[in-house]
Amino acid sequence: MCSGAGFDIAPMFAIDSDRLQKQVLHLRFFGRSQVSVKLRLARHGLKKRPFYRIVAADKECRRDGRFIEVLGTYSPKSDPPAVTLKEDRVRRWIENGAKPTLAVANLIDKQMPGLLKQKEEAQRVKIRERRRKRKARAPQKADQPGAKKPSRKK
Repeated sequence: MCSGAGFDIAPMFAIDSDRLQKQVLHLRFFGRSQVSVKLRLARHGLKKRPFYRIVAADKECRRDGRFIEVLGTYSPKSDPPAVTLKEDRVRRWIENGAKPTLAVANLIDKQMPGLLKQKEEAQRVKIRERRRKRKARAPQKADQPGAKKPSRKK
């Protein structure tokens, strides 16, 4: 799917965020739990001198393959390790449902404290609201004639 073979280089550099946003909305609408976009590191640089780009990429593409957008850089060899992020773009991708890898999540937490925790807390609040509504509906259904009563296993 994202093999990178051939001469189709233009999509690699073009930012097609509208297409990606439609994919994310499509996944949300149909209730799939898997997100197709990951925020991850793409390795560049020389042998034994790594330099990473923080990119938004389709999760099925290779590590250094096709990506959608460059969101920042990470240079682990400098002292202290240098991290640059486009904070507005990172925030937008996370709000649209992109999942960061563990390494990128750690970098985001150091540069933008509380962003990922804020997102997780918002999801927990939604889940609590849904459970509360479901529990409120459950007694109403049980009161209706012909409703099945839950069986107890012994």
